[in-house]
Amino acid sequence: MARTEAHPQVSAPQRLTFMTMTAMVVGSMVGAGVFLLPRRFAQETGVAGALIAWVIAGTGMLMLAFVFQTSRAWDHWQPSVADHMADLAMLREIVTVARHD
Repeated sequence: MARTEAHPQVSAPQRLTFMTMTAMVVGSMVGAGVFLLPRRFAQETGVAGALIAWVIAGTGMLMLAFVFQTSRAWDHWQPSVADHMADLAMLREIVTVARHD
């Protein structure tokens, strides 16, 4: 085979924005915690410990749901949560666009 180019073209290095780097760090931290913590916990405590943890977490979430249901606190927080969801969607779009640039 004959080489057609003596020196291949090298493109300029792409620069990452501060937001992109921040999103990468946060994503890797959350991803590592989500997947590594349950595995480590299961290794240390076994099945019984994992079941106890699930029961405690499930009971806490059920209690939180009851609080929001009975105190009508959700009426106060609902607009705020919706605003934050819009902010997160906008942040996702910014990161997506930054990745493609």
